[in-house]
Amino acid sequence: MCTRNIPDQSHSTHRLSKERLQPTTPATRRPPPVGFSLGVLALGMLGACASSSPPKTSGGDLVSIAAHDFTWHEVRLAQLQPGLNVAFLKGSFTERGPLVYLFSMPAGYQLPMHFHDSDEDLIVLSGNLYIGGMDGRALGKANGVLHRKGDTHRLPAKVNHWALTGDDPVVVEVHSEGPYQMHWVN
Repeated sequence: MCTRNIPDQSHSTHRLSKERLQPTTPATRRPPPVGFSLGVLALGMLGACASSSPPKTSGGDLVSIAAHDFTWHEVRLAQLQPGLNVAFLKGSFTERGPLVYLFSMPAGYQLPMHFHDSDEDLIVLSGNLYIGGMDGRALGKANGVLHRKGDTHRLPAKVNHWALTGDDPVVVEVHSEGPYQMHWVN
């Protein structure tokens, strides 16, 4: 079980803090651990994230992570434009078991058509996110379903979809299962 403080998220930024969202710049974002990277394997995305898992306790499952302690890692893949960041709350892309993470995208970000091997439950924490492509329609606001702050969306495994942010940055909480793979659809 993870608990965290969710601040007022009406600011145009990416990093959560106790007071407000702050821009993700080298000066305000904690650097990723040495050796952290996300890579593409034969058929998808898998994180080499063993060193970036959330804190573990010796006395049980209760873990509290203050919003200002989230460690954001930039996702660098050839299929993606810069700006997608991930923060792990539980599990990792490589570990078997429950996976909970946040991802943030800047305004106007386009996540191309893809699918996952496991179900995903999404909660939009800030901004507006358009999700579509399940019906084969091309990426675009007019072809997607708008999800606002507080909205949820269930993405079944192996269903093609894309995502597009609105005029503000977006932070989404994702619940899934690891190991996690993302497959690109051409």
